[in-house]
Amino acid sequence: MTCPIDWIDSSAVRRFASHVLVALTLVLAAITSAGAQSFDVPASPPQTPSGTQIAQPSGSLKDFANQSNLFGDWGGARTKMEQNGTTLGVSFIQFFDWAPTTSSLTNDVVTKYYYGGKFDVRDTSDLSRVAWKGLSVHAHLEVRFGDVPLLAGGTLIPTNAALIFPAAEDTKVRLTGLSFTQVLNPHVVVSMGRFNTLELYNGRQYAGGEGLDKFMNLAFVAPPLSLKTVPPVAEGVIFTVMRGSEVAANAGLIESTDQGFFKNGATVLWNVTLPIKPFSLPGHYSFGGEFSSTVGTNLDQNPWILLPPFNNPALTKQGAWTLNFTFDQTLVADPQDAAQNLGAFGTIGVSDGNPSLIQPYFIFGFGGHTLLKGRPNDTFGIGYFFTGVSNDFRTSVEPVRLRDEQGGEFYYNFAAARWSLITADLQFVDPFAVGSRTRTFFAVRWKLVF
Repeated sequence: MTCPIDWIDSSAVRRFASHVLVALTLVLAAITSAGAQSFDVPASPPQTPSGTQIAQPSGSLKDFANQSNLFGDWGGARTKMEQNGTTLGVSFIQFFDWAPTTSSLTNDVVTKYYYGGKFDVRDTSDLSRVAWKGLSVHAHLEVRFGDVPLLAGGTLIPTNAALIFPAAEDTKVRLTGLSFTQVLNPHVVVSMGRFNTLELYNGRQYAGGEGLDKFMNLAFVAPPLSLKTVPPVAEGVIFTVMRGSEVAANAGLIESTDQGFFKNGATVLWNVTLPIKPFSLPGHYSFGGEFSSTVGTNLDQNPWILLPPFNNPALTKQGAWTLNFTFDQTLVADPQDAAQNLGAFGTIGVSDGNPSLIQPYFIFGFGGHTLLKGRPNDTFGIGYFFTGVSNDFRTSVEPVRLRDEQGGEFYYNFAAARWSLITADLQFVDPFAVGSRTRTFFAVRWKLVF
């Protein structure tokens, strides 16, 4: 198996260095502009016995690193907004990817360097003061740019989930979420509007994360099993039943595709969390799935993944369904801080197999905080995924021979500061094309929180 460092050519190194240099310049400029509010020199600095003054800032680099956002309180604006019921989050995430690809000239597998990024803006506002009690609105704006390794090395499941939304190429700006939530009573909540469906999987303790905070491979971010029933962006309504502060169950009706307002069917999605705590530690065990009236074939292009150009005729079918069992279980927790924990997670799911093309689906892994002394904000994850290729899909693409795709991913998220998170990510994938060797992917993700 080839080591990723052997793949790097001089031109890729130069491009990578230029991207890092530009990013560092932006960060240094931001730090300089934020310095006045972060570091205040006292009016009467301490003196030595000889009377020489020693400059002693009241703030410190440690305080600056420990603040949640690069620009701190935005000169008091953030606190004022929160007092008025609005929470605004702004972040900039860059991806430096090295991925294998087949050379069009020699047909050999070579390594290509990809650079892309995303601005991510989220707003949650309490509308109780201007409307009625219990009403809030959530908006999610995304701006993506640059390149992403799609079909790199012959893989089916994207190795960088964040950069395939809201589009897989070019610069794209989209309001991917705009939903209103009404608390009906302490146990029932209803949300309606436009949903960024990747956010629906953020409740998972050690997986999810939209490719921005945890794993990067789509298999761990959102179940590719549901690519025929749940689009990345969908209008609809979702009901949630609460058990205290925990979600006990939810059910919803959303669009099956992103082709227009319920233009190609509707999807009923549901999930029920079992009220069990087998290890007297935090954990969630749930059953869920979707039923859809969508019409299509298993060769249709889909925003979740990019299929090679198969020109075979395919039978159009109506209806698709999935079922899954998902769990996360904390195994070790800091007795002084419950948020400092690590644990195991997993999902196993099945689908109709046609028009769905993933059947079955399985992930398992470990993740969470490192629990290392002095590194409270560092996180990690390691996982294995298996995405089966359905028999009907194999038949549809004959004489091309396919196999189930599987692989593993490891990431370490180093918190240089609470607002500067640098992630090293390594993936090994056995692609779905028969005859393809195990491919190695390496990436660096840099997230700045403003």
